[in-house]
Amino acid sequence: MKKRNLWLLLVLIPLVGCQQTTSSSSSFISSTPSNPSSSGDSTTSPITPPIDPITMPKNLNGLIEFLNQDGKEIFIEEEQSTIFNQKTESNLVWEDGKETIETTSSFHRYQGNYFLSNESYQKRFYSNVTQTENIEETHEGYHYFGSYEENAIDAFIWDELHQEINNQNSIIEMYQLVDEDTQLDQNLINKNDLFALTSSYRFSFYTFVKNLEEAQDYSFHFELKDRNVLEDYAYHITYSTLDSEYPYNNYFDIELQFLFDELGYLKEASFFSEEFSYDYGIEAFTSLNQKEMTMESIKGPLKEPETLPIHFEDYILQDIEIVLTDSQGNPLDVNNIEAGALIYVQTKNPVPEKALDIDFEIVESSNEEVIAQDYLNWTALKAGKSTLTLMNQSGFTKTLEVQVVAPPLSMILITLENEDQLYAGHDYELSIMRIPNASTDLFEVTVKDPSLVQIHKVDDLTYTIQCLAIGHTTIIVTSLSNPTIKEELEIEIKEEPQPLPPEELTTALCSAPWESYSYTIQFNADYSGSITDNYYYDNASFTWSIQGTEITISSFYLSYYDYTINTATISEDGLTLSVHFTNEYNSYPIIQTFMR
Repeated sequence: MKKRNLWLLLVLIPLVGCQQTTSSSSSFISSTPSNPSSSGDSTTSPITPPIDPITMPKNLNGLIEFLNQDGKEIFIEEEQSTIFNQKTESNLVWEDGKETIETTSSFHRYQGNYFLSNESYQKRFYSNVTQTENIEETHEGYHYFGSYEENAIDAFIWDELHQEINNQNSIIEMYQLVDEDTQLDQNLINKNDLFALTSSYRFSFYTFVKNLEEAQDYSFHFELKDRNVLEDYAYHITYSTLDSEYPYNNYFDIELQFLFDELGYLKEASFFSEEFSYDYGIEAFTSLNQKEMTMESIKGPLKEPETLPIHFEDYILQDIEIVLTDSQGNPLDVNNIEAGALIYVQTKNPVPEKALDIDFEIVESSNEEVIAQDYLNWTALKAGKSTLTLMNQSGFTKTLEVQVVAPPLSMILITLENEDQLYAGHDYELSIMRIPNASTDLFEVTVKDPSLVQIHKVDDLTYTIQCLAIGHTTIIVTSLSNPTIKEELEIEIKEEPQPLPPEELTTALCSAPWESYSYTIQFNADYSGSITDNYYYDNASFTWSIQGTEITISSFYLSYYDYTINTATISEDGLTLSVHFTNEYNSYPIIQTFMR
């Protein structure tokens, strides 16, 4: 789902109220009109027409629940226009000054199910050196969401079309109006959901709700100011994120205010946050950043449609050229893409020239054996043809016929089973690997001395090496299509060692230290022994016993760990020792094989 679609979805998802932080007070307070007081004056005073009683929350959890449920529905149903302003001030120590960014969105809802917002952005810098403030950047734009012809459109258009402004690029997205459920990631909106989506709720109201919910995680002050009948409901909430366990960490002081009319409509809201950072030089906290948001909303009937300042036809894509590229952005020839290549998408020459919905991605491959999505990347897998379907953010699709070819072979890798211990009278498996892996070359496998080795093919990349006699020879693997690419492996075929008698096996065990990069183990004829950690230069002593080829070793302490469950096995020919040293917790076990 696209990032902006997450915002649109918020208004469609029922938000669940949070649990109470206090249990001593109920969730709501009732307000009913009071009786007019008696007077000695015989003049009859005009009587205010009665209104239905309204209930409003009197604690934080109740307010959050109201904003997420009834308050949200009232706002969406009644809103006519809203002004949302946001200002951030950041102290830039390295520039010795303060940067201020201020944005304003003025939303207006219209008959015909759409809103139009005038957008403004300004960045200023105040220099502590010159004590002057300069405007560094100013932008204007429009945000439209709602009905367009028979469907819907979301358009955010800045005066600089291809410049990111306040983390927002100019965009345009088309949506189908359907009878089915809204699926924004598929550019589908249920017809009955469109009215709710044309409220500024998700861009203004919702922002304050999320900051209010955070207050539950901290110690907060909550106040519902006293009021008379028909007066507004005014809330004041403050909290701090200062953590006594981490007294020098940055923290925020936060203040929120909400003003509802007598029927529960959110007329005004404000948010102020100040971040403090500890200055070790003066041993005190200083202000680092400030953020302020305000919202003013008017309820009433939807406005009459007006002539739009945006000509959507200038920005909606009609046609475009698709370019497939590799991971470095180099263009790929769709008739000659090598297997193994990652496939990315770029576009050029849009029609019209100002079109904004020009971001395409691959959504389908007709032959996933040839091209398929591997994790997040589309990859050419093997030689063949496939038709790729590409789609932009508005559901506009294009197709490309792609031919994948096998890449040329550059290298051969061969591995031979038990390469260092080849014995006459035994068979071993030879495996071939192509580099790159997606190449399709076939191979010829030969041996310099056929009297020592016979070769039998299993498949294109696997052969059986039959060792006939003792001696040295060379196995050669050659590409059939490019004989200059070959790989050779020199081998030695030995006489198979015979099992040693028990006394000779013990002698072989003790004849010399068993060494690896990490450890050295010495067995002594008196059944004592030692192990050295070659990394920590630590050593330990042990005793041992042998039964056949199985060796039992006593407990020892090495490099900060106790080893209490210790076994080893020596091969019947006395040339290989396998050890497994551990404890009941299996902490840092030593599992290695040593060879003479």
